[in-house]
Amino acid sequence: MIELLLALGRGVTNEEIPSEFFSLINDLLKLKAIKLKKDIYVLDSRYRAGSIDVAWGGTGFVKTYANKQMKDLLVEAGDTNGAMKGDIVIVKRLHTKQGRPKAKVIYIAKRKHASSLVYTKIQHKRVVGVNLKTTLVQNITATQKSLKQLPDATVLKIDNENGAIEEVLGVLSDPTVDEKISMALFEKVEFFSEKAELEAAAHGNYVDKSFYPDRVDLTHLDFCTIDPVDAKDFDDAVYFDVENSSLYVAIADVSEYLFDMGHIDKEAKKRGFSIYFPHKSIPMLPRSLSENICSLKPDEDRLAFVFKITLDNSYTPIKEELMDAVIHSKRRYTYEEIDSFLEGDFSNQKEIDKTILKSLLPLYETMKKVREKRLKDSFEFRSSDTRMIVDENQNLISTRVEKETASHSLIEDCMLLANKAAAKRLEYGIFRNHGEPTLAKIEKLLEDLAYVGIHERFTPQIPLLIKHLQKKAEEIDIREEVDKLIIRSQQKAVYEPINKGHFGLGFDKYTHFTSPIRRYSDLTLHRLLKADLKHDKKRKEFLLQNIDSLCENISNLERESDKVAWDYMDRKFARWASQRVGEDVRAIVTEITKNPIAKLDDEIVGARIFLLDDDAELFEKVMVKIVEADIATGRIYAKITGKANV
Repeated sequence: MIELLLALGRGVTNEEIPSEFFSLINDLLKLKAIKLKKDIYVLDSRYRAGSIDVAWGGTGFVKTYANKQMKDLLVEAGDTNGAMKGDIVIVKRLHTKQGRPKAKVIYIAKRKHASSLVYTKIQHKRVVGVNLKTTLVQNITATQKSLKQLPDATVLKIDNENGAIEEVLGVLSDPTVDEKISMALFEKVEFFSEKAELEAAAHGNYVDKSFYPDRVDLTHLDFCTIDPVDAKDFDDAVYFDVENSSLYVAIADVSEYLFDMGHIDKEAKKRGFSIYFPHKSIPMLPRSLSENICSLKPDEDRLAFVFKITLDNSYTPIKEELMDAVIHSKRRYTYEEIDSFLEGDFSNQKEIDKTILKSLLPLYETMKKVREKRLKDSFEFRSSDTRMIVDENQNLISTRVEKETASHSLIEDCMLLANKAAAKRLEYGIFRNHGEPTLAKIEKLLEDLAYVGIHERFTPQIPLLIKHLQKKAEEIDIREEVDKLIIRSQQKAVYEPINKGHFGLGFDKYTHFTSPIRRYSDLTLHRLLKADLKHDKKRKEFLLQNIDSLCENISNLERESDKVAWDYMDRKFARWASQRVGEDVRAIVTEITKNPIAKLDDEIVGARIFLLDDDAELFEKVMVKIVEADIATGRIYAKITGKANV
């Protein structure tokens, strides 16, 4: 559609218009937005085509397609004509003597989203819908009599074209509705189709290795998995051959179970990633695959795609072999169990652990050297994740801060070696690229850090600059906070078919190989690597068709899956805060530009708090009074009342 709208600026003939856009052309003719001159359709000079962004107050900003240099056109709230964020619109320029150029929406060519979520609210004695994303009022196509029979603040999914009710999700007062809202906002679904479930079930519950005579039998090796305590999908297992200094990284062989364009494959491609909530996961694959036949469960034979990476005395890979194999994991460990062993606590050791630790402890020492070598050319960012615990009714009861430990580092460096080894085998396919920060972002970072007493002059040697900033942050004990700012200043890592390197890791080539159960990117890579192993040129050509758009789509789905999880957490935090309006809580200021933001740092940690103050100081530990908690939008508002006692 965008190509057609751009072409209309130059003029198109009837023959050049795809049949599916005939109705669009007719509509624009009726609106006099386009003219027909000598059998050529041309967009009137007073009109523009573009995509609209809608701010919280309802004001729109249209970025036109034809002129990328043109400043966004301002659309007043009353002139949006029902357009929503991301919609493709046709606007008419308005005459303004001064100030920003303005326009009004005269036609919505394509909706970004087919539906919206609203909650019911009585306004002027009428029941209306309030959009959960924009807080703007939307009409609902239903009788007032039927709407008034609904409970107050009922959450509805409505059709954006006609306002018809598609689904009733629940009511805002019910905490269990949060999961449904977060999923629906980003058009995610939990359950698989019956056809996909049947296809998954057909693979059975066990692996008989005698059926796979061409695979390398590694079932005699003492593989183990190391994962979070609540994990159910085990993507990876490791084993270390101490005598030959060979690391085996075994990854679930998902590609063996997914047929190209089969029912599971189509749905997995649409999902892109597994989504993780505090109380459950929404898997990319049916659970009979992700938590059973694909998962590298202990005491079970499983199909695996395995890298055998042999290291020399300087901890550099000198041989990287890739093989289809069968493995038999001997033990499922949690990170906490491995940390205890690494700290010298063997009080809970089982008999099998004695055998496994003969290779695992030397592997840890080897990976420490690998990590030390790697960090000479890359960065180590100190970060922590907030884990949320909810009860059976999905009420927030506590949070914990999860920091990286020795066991996390051990597995991370094993996986990095495998990912690098996989990337070396690609010339064109699916890479994980991460570019250098832009000059504007670096300047903004230096400006922010100057507020907290870290003064550093700009140098084009960005890696050196970042290490200097980290060293200064260490000296004044704000390393983790500064690391978060540095991460925020960097570009997003993306999937692309052409290698561009990974700035953050300091790698010339990098990809994702190790998580095909939960990432479609890794599954795509496995298929490409298998085609290479079999020297199947036709298969590889088939897989590389439309790889550009596939990479872009996977990158978008990754961001969406993250947003779903963050949105859910925001809603839980808002519910918690709604019970504490008027109370003072501890927080730390994390952003000071435009609208200052603080992070909750009390009995509950991690919640974003939008400050109603203009003079907040970066990284200042403060007491804030909760003024409002909006459950519908998941936002918490507060005012600073003083400094927190340290």
